[in-house]
This record gives sequence, structure tokens and C-alpha cells, in this order.
Amino acid sequence: MEINEQQHRAEQTVRALVQRSHRGLEDLTLTADQRRLTPGPGEYLIRVGAAGVNFADVMQTHGTYAGGPQAPYVAGFEAAGEIVGIGPDVESPLRLGTHVVGAGPGAFAQYMTMPAAGVLRVPSGWSDAEALGLVLNWATALAALKPLGEIKTGDVVLVHAAAGGVGQAAVRLARHYGARVIATASPTKHDTVRALGADAVLDSTRPDLAEEITRLTGGVDLVLAWNRWDRPRSRSACRSPNPSQDVSSCSVPLPATPL
Repeated sequence: MEINEQQHRAEQTVRALVQRSHRGLEDLTLTADQRRLTPGPGEYLIRVGAAGVNFADVMQTHGTYAGGPQAPYVAGFEAAGEIVGIGPDVESPLRLGTHVVGAGPGAFAQYMTMPAAGVLRVPSGWSDAEALGLVLNWATALAALKPLGEIKTGDVVLVHAAAGGVGQAAVRLARHYGARVIATASPTKHDTVRALGADAVLDSTRPDLAEEITRLTGGVDLVLAWNRWDRPRSRSACRSPNPSQDVSSCSVPLPATPL
């Protein structure tokens, strides 16, 4: 294992946010004596510069995230930072000091381990914080729109939960591909979603949501739905489904685990 010992020899314990139970955020506590991890086979040790906060993190605190960790655990799973250690069996390893973004357990800590095969270099000129989302939010939105949804110029795309991380990325990408974007979000978040380029933003809780979408658009071509409740609520606003798409109606359910 290669590691920058001169800089990190004394840091055998680190600060971290530890989830103590599945009772929610009330049991998320800061500790200063968490053991610093050693990178295993195929892993980097990362000095965390910025960590992403995702809805999945909240679900994990309640134990409702499929395949999530059992309490107690160091919270967080998305981060960007500096490679300070390289475990065995990493193929063509990046150099110590390289800044990368990726996913792995325990991101809400000063140090974490991350599978080397899944990291991306932080683009030149970007901060660690600016690189967050490249691996999870933007990749998930792109997968839903392009290979799954087969988005085309002129399509009408409905994006549910558009104020979230994946939703914001989906709005911007759909506009990039020349689509008309109808978005749903809580009323307090409408201005944020409009600033991203959405053509219309609707209250996600309104009972006549499908009818209003149909009135505005005449029907949508593609729906990005984060959960199982959004899909049936907007299905009647879909145009005729495209038989070439292996999707239900015109909806593309986003993966329960972000890509």
C-alpha cells in the first residue's frame, strides 16, 4: 500500500458524522475519535474535500434505503477529495495528490475509502465541491434521459422532484437536448427550478396534476419519476407509448440506487 505518511502519520483518528440508530437525523452525531481507514484491495484512501448530501442519506438514517448500512455507521456516500493512499491491486493507479470524485461508504468524515475503478478526476480548474454530482446525480439523469428515455429534440419531458440533485441535472440536460421541460416541485422551490430552465413548474401535490400537465402540453413524451407514487399520478398525461422503448407507458423510473 502506498500512502503519504509524512502528512497523515499522526492522524490515526478522524472526525466523522456517525449515525447511531435508524431513528432519523436526531441520532446523527459528530465524533472526533473515529478510526482512520486503510485502503483495501482496489481502493483509494481519500482526504475528503467536499461531500454531497443526497435524499438517500436521509432514507438511510431511517433504515428505509434498500441495501443501506446498519447503524451505527459513518454517514454519507458521495465525496470528492485528494488521493492520499493507494491499496493493493489498483490497476494503473492515479498519483498521490490527484483530486477525484466518486462514491463509497463513510463520506461524512475527514477520510474515506473509495473503489478506485469508480472514481473520476476532478476536472482541471474545478473545486472538489463543484465536482460533486458528476458520478451520481448527473450520471443518473443522463442515463434516464438518453439510453432509457431516448430523448429527442422537441420532446415534452416531465421531471418530478425537479429541485433535487437528480432532478436539477435532468432539467438542465433535457433543455440541452432541445426538449420542452415541465417540472414538479414544492412551491417554495419553484423559483430555483425555473432558473434552471424549466418551461413550467407545477406544485407536486396538486390533485389535478395530470390534467394540468395535459392542458399545458397536450401530452408528454417522457416522464422521469423518482418514486412509485409519481408514476401513476402523471401517467394519464402521457402521449401514446413508444413501442420501441422498453419502459412502462412513457415513464422512466429513476433507479432506486443512483448510478
